[in-house]
Amino acid sequence: MEERRDPHEILTAAWRKGRLGHALLLHGPSSGALEQEALALSAEILECAGSPLRHPDCTVVRPVNKMRQIGVDAMRRLVRTVSHSANQGGRKVGIILDADRMNLQAANAFLKTLEEPPSDTTLFLLSTRPNDLLDTIRSRCMSFKIPGNSVSIEGDEWAAWSRDFETWLTRIELPPANQKEVAETVLRLYGLVQRFQVCLEAVAKSRTELAVENLPENIEDDERIAIEAGSERGARQDLLAGIEFVLRDWVAGRASASGEIAERARKLVLAVEETESISGLLALNFNGVAAVEQLLIRILRIWSRQ
Repeated sequence: MEERRDPHEILTAAWRKGRLGHALLLHGPSSGALEQEALALSAEILECAGSPLRHPDCTVVRPVNKMRQIGVDAMRRLVRTVSHSANQGGRKVGIILDADRMNLQAANAFLKTLEEPPSDTTLFLLSTRPNDLLDTIRSRCMSFKIPGNSVSIEGDEWAAWSRDFETWLTRIELPPANQKEVAETVLRLYGLVQRFQVCLEAVAKSRTELAVENLPENIEDDERIAIEAGSERGARQDLLAGIEFVLRDWVAGRASASGEIAERARKLVLAVEETESISGLLALNFNGVAAVEQLLIRILRIWSRQ
């Protein structure tokens, strides 16, 4: 079977051959992975050794305030900036984080730029929910899916949580012998839920601090609030993707040992569907602890069925 190429290698090669379009829609389950890819490509395009966020010809638009919306004023500023000549005489880059959060006015203002793209400019649209973008915007962009596992989850807490989650999966695989085992399984479930929240807070905090380091000192308060909310949202999505990876690895290992491949594959599909459903709820700012509690209860039910 042919080995899948790294999306970054494909995009970088396209840029070096002059085949990269003026507007790229990077989409996938992990906002962190999308931002990482956009920044890596921006650094290549702008020929800068450090973070492109500090480059004078890199403009970033992100959602602001607790509503996390991109308004028309921010989009018009981006349009004006990329319409001018580059500060350093080279190319310009515009990055729209969470592009699906554009309100209708902002989307229409940006659409005009896509219809008449400025010269020497590359525009990146990042979205974990690309179907929420206007069809007219999606159709004018080169679209690339960025896998969610391209960003690792920081911290020893998550590694420990993953190991204990695997142990819990092994425990629920067999019917409980008595009421005491049932109680212990449920207690472990709620322990995992609470520790998930600890992992989430730690990852979100470290990502927020990293994001703020690369921003101007005079950043507006509403933008800082949006960055914090976006970091938490991205961390939640990455941790849910991490749960899915643990599930897949656990099922693969157990299936090869027991030979019950078909039944385990069926249960895995159900569990992954539940994970994706919960991921959708979290994208709508559903309570993180409640969502993970709901997910683990559903996984328990799936694996308890004979």
